[in-house]
Amino acid sequence: GLQANISSPLDIAFYEEKGVAYFIDAFKIRTFNLTSQRISTLAGTGLPGNGPSQIPAINTSLNFPAKITIDEINNVLYVSEFDSHKIRMIDLNTTIIFEFAGNGIQAGNPLLSNGDGGLAVNAQLNSPLGLAVEN
Repeated sequence: GLQANISSPLDIAFYEEKGVAYFIDAFKIRTFNLTSQRISTLAGTGLPGNGPSQIPAINTSLNFPAKITIDEINNVLYVSEFDSHKIRMIDLNTTIIFEFAGNGIQAGNPLLSNGDGGLAVNAQLNSPLGLAVEN
């Protein structure tokens, strides 16, 4: 853990029950095991991009992940991707990444619907930053 290269840490979320801290490191989501003090990569190839979903999270690219939060009840980590205009979720049991909200098209006029009332994955978002989950 002390030998790991960390380039641009941005946000951190603690999963106390598992003794793990998750953090954004440039275009990756990394884990820090509080007991072993080891760092590993959960998601992202390290290259920016709007990578595919429904695959292991480590095999896809992330496009400026800005915020993360953990749903401890469902064992899911949510990631807001600023430049992809979407929010994705990672199943922490399987490490598979899924689309949660946003279709990847930047929302334009805030006075228009942009997908209100429809499925979250079909909505247009504009560079989402904040995330919150009630556990």
